[in-house]
Amino acid sequence: MNSNFQVAYKKIRPSVVGIGFSDGKTTSIIGTGFIVSENGWILTNRHVLEPLIAEKEKATGIHGNAAISLFVTVPPTDDKFQAMAGVMVVGVTQISFPEPRELPPTEDSKLNELSAEQVLTPDLPDLGLCKIEPATLHPAALPLKPAVFKYPTEGLEGLPVGILGFPQGLNLPAEFSASSQLQMTPLLQTGVISGALPITGMPNPENYILDIFVNGGSSGSPLFDTEGNIVGVVYATRQRYEPVIQTDYEGNHTELENVGVRLPSALGIAVPTGRIPEEWFQTMITKETPNKAG
Repeated sequence: MNSNFQVAYKKIRPSVVGIGFSDGKTTSIIGTGFIVSENGWILTNRHVLEPLIAEKEKATGIHGNAAISLFVTVPPTDDKFQAMAGVMVVGVTQISFPEPRELPPTEDSKLNELSAEQVLTPDLPDLGLCKIEPATLHPAALPLKPAVFKYPTEGLEGLPVGILGFPQGLNLPAEFSASSQLQMTPLLQTGVISGALPITGMPNPENYILDIFVNGGSSGSPLFDTEGNIVGVVYATRQRYEPVIQTDYEGNHTELENVGVRLPSALGIAVPTGRIPEEWFQTMITKETPNKAG
């Protein structure tokens, strides 16, 4: 089985963007997204976009410093811009979230003799869309390159996969030297789909479990196969909460409320493409459907 991701990296790389804030000088990336339409729509996680929404005087809108960072090859025009060649920052113009589907009536329904109360119902996937205006971009970034989607009809357990994003986020200062080791590109991580939730072997699982450590900042990264086709969207890492236990001189143990640490495992979680409703794309992306693998 092929596990070489060099071709896939080159295919996915132009689609990946950083999501965060910029004040015109410094830029911070808090999450990842990827382009799904030439007219500027970007797919990511809902929890990545929520910090970009500002509330002021009971009105809700997009934060004025909300920004998308595109990492493109832009030849510098002179020495003044050489240090920033390759990074392009643009504002966010729209943010949209999928609406929950209406579930069919479950009264007196049975599934293999199980009552409806015993059947797992899907939660709304952690997904969101934001938009940039291509007309505001440097010609070197155009045309935007949408990722190619693949909708598997069966489980993908054991499939070699990669993710491309910004683990732990990024901070781009206003000035830095060429030798500062500043990361100015998304990073590739590879592994396999270890299983599916809630049950491995399901034809359309709720989530994939990845043998890939997912850091904060990688949320919203594309999950893709060795051909560079999108099979999911990364959104979390498995973790457990360890509370702090206090022991007195008599040996009595007391758990301190709201005091502890979250310990991540080496496993990530992703939303399969099968959970991205095509009608949602058609609604949000002005009647355009995402590119599909043949």
